[in-house]
Amino acid sequence: MSARVWYSWDMERWVPARIGDRLADVDTPALVVDAAALERNLERMQAYVAASGRAVRVRPHAKGHKSVAVARRACA
Repeated sequence: MSARVWYSWDMERWVPARIGDRLADVDTPALVVDAAALERNLERMQAYVAASGRAVRVRPHAKGHKSVAVARRACA
């Protein structure tokens, strides 16, 4: 695998991997997510909060995933 060179102005076009790529071929840094596990965990968290009976606003902690998309999904 050859290294990719990219610049900040090119960030929107840079894709570290595509679905189906081997993990060894993924450029780093890259967030690799098991979508089914993410959905299960978010649903579990939302069910836990709902079952508490309290008016709780969920605020995801971004230090773990560092992803705006994941944070938005967690707040949905």
